[in-house]
Amino acid sequence: APSQILSTSPAKPSASILRRIAQKLKRWARSILDALWVAARATEIGVILSPLLVLTPASVLTVRLLDTSKVSDMSWWYTLHSLQLLGPAFVKLAQWAATRRDLFPPHICNRLSRLHDNARIHSWKHTDETLAKAFGNYEEKGLQMDPNDIIGSGSAAQVYRAKLAGQTVAIKVLHPKISERVDRDLMLMRRVASLLDSVPIEMIRMLSLPRAADN
Repeated sequence: APSQILSTSPAKPSASILRRIAQKLKRWARSILDALWVAARATEIGVILSPLLVLTPASVLTVRLLDTSKVSDMSWWYTLHSLQLLGPAFVKLAQWAATRRDLFPPHICNRLSRLHDNARIHSWKHTDETLAKAFGNYEEKGLQMDPNDIIGSGSAAQVYRAKLAGQTVAIKVLHPKISERVDRDLMLMRRVASLLDSVPIEMIRMLSLPRAADN
């Protein structure tokens, strides 16, 4: 009987395998980009806060030796300015610290409490563009706003006093790129908080830094 010859060829990889490989490569690329961003952001934070390495001891010495608070006031001004410059996540963390009088001295809480309603103010141009994007021609719809009538500005948004249909209302407008900045800074804060929380020092663990970062 004639012999039967069977020819075989290498099996082509299935679409599901290729899809899994692509997803894994995508996760790796995202992890690398996140790590690079964290390193860049950490460098930026270090540069912005580095003057405090000089201002803080200088303020302590001038208060004790010269009995003047001018350097201390300048140090605190730069601290608050830096926190606002770093973004909403850092302002929020400072606001949390301002409420923890059981952990921090009263004078530190009093200074940080200024950030509750006196954060940096974003431009009227951003407010106008945000309202126009959300409501169209909001002035034709009866919403009257004064660019200078700002009730307060917090870590995530600022609030305006306005008129709508003859009634006084409050309009809250988020700061520019608030979601992206908060998400990335919180990722950095969670990593740092977890690292510090692993240190076997009771005082640090009492701060509950991972929970503070999540909140």
